[in-house]
Amino acid sequence: METNVFFKPDKSSFLTPDFLVRRGLPGADAFADDTVLVGEVVSGPYNHRPDRRMYRYAEAGVPWYWQVELDPNKAWDVMSVRAYVLAPIIQARLAVKPLHPTAYVPVGEWEPAGLGIEFPEPFAMSVSWEDLAF
Repeated sequence: METNVFFKPDKSSFLTPDFLVRRGLPGADAFADDTVLVGEVVSGPYNHRPDRRMYRYAEAGVPWYWQVELDPNKAWDVMSVRAYVLAPIIQARLAVKPLHPTAYVPVGEWEPAGLGIEFPEPFAMSVSWEDLAF
């Protein structure tokens, strides 16, 4: 089910992630303040620019961003999964101001050669590669 993540109370600014985890009642609008994790599925070189979307989620304060990359040579096979956590940019004595005050830092990466995805944040999860097949 497609769900927008709204960045402003008037709903004038939003993105639609491929998947998300949020706090709140089912059916309620998803605002960035209530969103714990967003994820994008990158299906090849002609897919949307995920880095631009990452910056918007980071600026909105969404703590976790996950990216699933599909193998362009094997339709719909997952090639890798990456987890990123939001971190502030340290501006110690910089003569320039960073374009973005926060950014995502990679904290996990998995490929099908492994046993699956085991990760403790933002909640304990265990996902097998078979669960990601479709």
